[in-house]
Amino acid sequence: MNLADASSKKAVRTTPLHTADTRLHGRWLVLAWAAWALLSSGTLLAFAFGLSVYLTHLQMVCTGTVG
Repeated sequence: MNLADASSKKAVRTTPLHTADTRLHGRWLVLAWAAWALLSSGTLLAFAFGLSVYLTHLQMVCTGTVG
């Protein structure tokens, strides 16, 4: 093997060394999806209940004096 052959055969890497594989598979994907669904539905429920309480509070008439 001569120098020309050695320099023309470079290793080709499809992903850089500093890039980590961040895709979830299997059980971890299901767990992440379930956590996301639980947190987002909890947030929406808290907003819905808070909005109804806030609207009720806005309809109350002030009867006291400001002082």
